[in-house]
Amino acid sequence: MIGRLWLRAARVAALGLALLAGPLPAAAGPLEDALEAAERGDYATALAIWRPLAEGGDAKAQYNLGVMYEGGRGVAKNEREAARWFRLAAAQGLALAQYNLGVMYAFGRGVAKDEGEAVRWFRLAAEQGLAMAQFNLGVAYETGRGVAKNEREAVRWYRLAAEQGFAPAQSALGSSYAYGWGVTKDEEEAVRWFRLAAEQGDAAAQVDLGVMYANGRGVAKDDREAARWYRLAAEEGWPARAQTNLAIKYALGQGVAQDSVRAYMWFNLAAARGDEYAGKLRDEWIAKSMTRAQIAEAQRLSSNWRPKAGGGSAAAPELPPDQPAGPDPALVAEAQRLLGRLGYDAGPADGAAGRRTQAAVAAYQRASGLPEDGEIDGALIERLRWDVAAGAAPRAERQPAVAGSGSGFFVSAAGHVLSNAHVVQGCRRIMIQPPGGEASRATVIATSAADDLALLKPDAIAFAAAQFRTGAPLRQGESVLAYGFPLAGALASSGNATVGHVTALAGLGDDSRLLQISAPVQPGNSGGPLLDASGGVVGVIVGKLDALKTARAIGDIPQNVNFAIKASVATNFLEAQGVPFATQPAGRALATEDIAARGRAITVRVDCLK
Repeated sequence: MIGRLWLRAARVAALGLALLAGPLPAAAGPLEDALEAAERGDYATALAIWRPLAEGGDAKAQYNLGVMYEGGRGVAKNEREAARWFRLAAAQGLALAQYNLGVMYAFGRGVAKDEGEAVRWFRLAAEQGLAMAQFNLGVAYETGRGVAKNEREAVRWYRLAAEQGFAPAQSALGSSYAYGWGVTKDEEEAVRWFRLAAEQGDAAAQVDLGVMYANGRGVAKDDREAARWYRLAAEEGWPARAQTNLAIKYALGQGVAQDSVRAYMWFNLAAARGDEYAGKLRDEWIAKSMTRAQIAEAQRLSSNWRPKAGGGSAAAPELPPDQPAGPDPALVAEAQRLLGRLGYDAGPADGAAGRRTQAAVAAYQRASGLPEDGEIDGALIERLRWDVAAGAAPRAERQPAVAGSGSGFFVSAAGHVLSNAHVVQGCRRIMIQPPGGEASRATVIATSAADDLALLKPDAIAFAAAQFRTGAPLRQGESVLAYGFPLAGALASSGNATVGHVTALAGLGDDSRLLQISAPVQPGNSGGPLLDASGGVVGVIVGKLDALKTARAIGDIPQNVNFAIKASVATNFLEAQGVPFATQPAGRALATEDIAARGRAITVRVDCLK
C-alpha cells in the first residue's frame, strides 16, 4: 500500500503546482486582465499588473506571482522566490497558496525540506476544504511523514477529499475499504469508491477495480469487466501491473480471446516499465509456445505502441522490431544519479537500465521498506528526491542470515508459491530452493494471518504446478502423503515424503479449516503440500501438536497428531489474490513413489533470512 500511496502522493504533489499554474484565480478588474494576458501567453503584461498588486499585499496577486516564479513563466525560474510569494499569500489564508507552500516544504523546493512544516500548511488548506490538501494530509497520516502514523485519521481526510470528487482520494479510500486499513473492511464499499475514481480516469483505481472483478470481491466475478478496466489503465502506460494483468488475461483467454501475441506485447511493455515479473512471464511462459514470427510481431507491436493522450507515461522510444522497448531513458538516468548520491552503485552497465541499476533500485527499495518491484517510475524518482534532499546517508546493508526455513509449493504456471504466513513472517529476505535447482529470491505478495497462508512470487518460474483435488470430498481414513523440507541442514536436501491417514476432518477445538493427519511432520514441513492417493493437493501442512507442552498438560506424549489447512481454504485465498490454479478430480490411486514424485516436482524449500 505504501508504494501505491507514494505514487499518489508524488503525482498529486507534482501536479499540484502544474495545475495551479494553469487556471489562476480570477477577479474583476486588473487581476482578471492579468489572468487573460497570462492565458494568451503575454506574461510580461500579467507580470506588470500582478507585481505591484502583490507588493501592495494582494493575496491572489502574490499567489499568481509565486506560480510564475515556480514555473519560469515570464520570469527566470526561481523556486526560492516562488516560496516567498506563496508564504505571503498563505499567511493571509489563501488555501491554494497554503497547499503549494506545503508542497514546497514536502519536497524541499525553494525551502529546506521539512515534513512537519509541510503537514502544517496542508492542514490549514485542508481545513478550508481544499481537496488536494486533504488528500496529501491523508497521505501524511498513512505514511507517518511529518505526523504520527494514524490510519483512521488518514481515512477521515481521504473521505473528505473523496466526497468532493477528488479521484486519487476516492482510489485511496477504496483501498482502505478493500483491505480494512483504518476502517472496517467492506469490499462492496471499496468497489464503489474504486469505480468513482476509475470513471474519472484514475489508472490505479482502474487496476484495483479490475482486480475486484477478476476475483469477485465486492462485485460479481466478471473476467470481461476485469480485462476492460485493466485495458483502460494499461493503455495509459501505467501502472505496470495494469499491463501485466492484461497480459495474463490474454495469455489465459480470460475475458478476452486468447492471444499469445497480445500477451507477449503487454508483458513486454510492463517489463519495459521495470516489472521483472512481467519479463519472466514473457520469456519463460508465453514465449515458449510462440513461433519466431509471432514473437517478431509482438515486438513490432511493442515498439509501435504509444500511451493514449493524457496517459501516465511518456511515449516509448523508437526501437527496431527485434528489440523490446526499454524504460524511459530520462527516468533511468535520473534514478542512477540520485541513487549515486545515496551511495549505491547504480550503473550505467549492461544498457541504460542494466543489472547494476536494477540491483541498486532493489537494494534501495529493500532498505527503505518499500515493495521490491524494481519499477523505475515517477514515484521512485520523487521518493529518491525526498531522501537526497534530506541528506540521507548511504545505506550499508548487513548481509542477512538464514533464521529459519519451511516449505512451499508452486500453485500456478506463472510461478506463484503457496506457503504458511508464519514461515515468512518478519523475514528481511526470502529465498526458495527447489530440489536440484538454483536458489531464487521471492517476494511476499499477500498473507492471511487468520488462515496462516502466504503467497510468494519468486524470480524462478515453475514448470510444474500443483493440482488441487475436486469432486469427491475427503473422507476420514484416506491415505495422504506430506512432502517438504524438514530440519533443513540435517535431513536430505532433496526433500522428504511421509505417509499417513486423515485422522479427523477438523483441527483443535473442531476448527473446520484444518485436517488432522497421522503423516509424520517435523519443523520445516510447514507450508508443504498434502497430497491424496491420486496426487491431488488436499491441504497445506501447518504444524504439529507440541508434544512437550501436551505431555505437561495431559501427562502423556501424543503420537503423530499433525495438522494441515484444507485445500478449500487455500484455493479461496488464491482466488482472492487472482491466482489461477489447476484442479483434478479424485481418481485412481497411484503408487506411493509416484505420489512422492509429484510432491518433489512442485515443492520448494523456503528460507527466511533476517
